[in-house]
Amino acid sequence: DNNIYSIARIVVFKDQKLYQAYNGKYAIKNKNTGLPWKGAEGEFWVDPFSEFVHNYNIGLAKDLEKLGFNEIQFDYIRFPADGPIQLCNFSYKKDEETYKSEILIDFLRRAKLSLNIPVSVDIYGFNSWYYFGNWIGQDMEELSHVVDAICPMVYPSHFGNRFYHHIETKLRPYRIVKDGALRSMQMADSSVCLRPYLQAFNLLSPTWGPGYILFQVNASRESGCSGYTLWNASADYSVTYKALKR
Repeated sequence: DNNIYSIARIVVFKDQKLYQAYNGKYAIKNKNTGLPWKGAEGEFWVDPFSEFVHNYNIGLAKDLEKLGFNEIQFDYIRFPADGPIQLCNFSYKKDEETYKSEILIDFLRRAKLSLNIPVSVDIYGFNSWYYFGNWIGQDMEELSHVVDAICPMVYPSHFGNRFYHHIETKLRPYRIVKDGALRSMQMADSSVCLRPYLQAFNLLSPTWGPGYILFQVNASRESGCSGYTLWNASADYSVTYKALKR
């Protein structure tokens, strides 16, 4: 009624409830023990090669569409990147030659065919600089041919101090978001909507404050992206409100 576009975010392959369900049947397995694999602390990953896992998440998306959401956004649409990943055994993988990116694309194609609303994905901001297709499964170019919107999470805090170390600390948030957005537009299909996630939380951010957020917002706008999303996991947007009032 208030012209608000509502997006339902689904965390796909990092799912503690599905990991623990059915005695861990759909969890990624540990190569040495055959038991459910344990990644970084607090992370519980299910097997991205499992057709059941795909169907489960598509079913959730269809329910959310019926509830009236305007868009489905798949987050953690990737393989684990932290913890002893060398011990991961994907027991539902049928062909050893299958790239990780291929199985994610298969899932998203099926999801798109099952839904009547736009589909978007959250991906690591580093995808604008590096190809992660067979590491965590995220290939920006391939994804752009399937989904309606891509949301690179270009949080400056996640790039490390050595990244763009030659740039003045205060300007790093602007340059990382701006360059990431411009590089994304070069890599992705021109038909896809690029809507970066911006950092609205204080983490490894020596210049944190309203100006830090405004640098990112302005970079996103000036790059020509289709908007942006400000993210704070605790839903504390007090600093964000101060920034946007400016």
